[in-house]
Amino acid sequence: MNANIVKWVVGLLGGLAIAWTIYAGIIRPVTKPNPSTRQEAQEINNYYNQPRISFGCAHWRVYGKDEVK
Repeated sequence: MNANIVKWVVGLLGGLAIAWTIYAGIIRPVTKPNPSTRQEAQEINNYYNQPRISFGCAHWRVYGKDEVK
């Protein structure tokens, strides 16, 4: 009976090792890739808000890239 338990434990650990290998090698790189620090944009547009406060209300205007100073 002891050899039977050892076979089950070895089989379970082998199955977990195979499952982990598949997850770490195939599934995780697709679902959660490593972050990159490269920036390859040709042009970056930074639109910013300039608040103009009026009586009891706030009004924001977003400037386009031609209007940015």
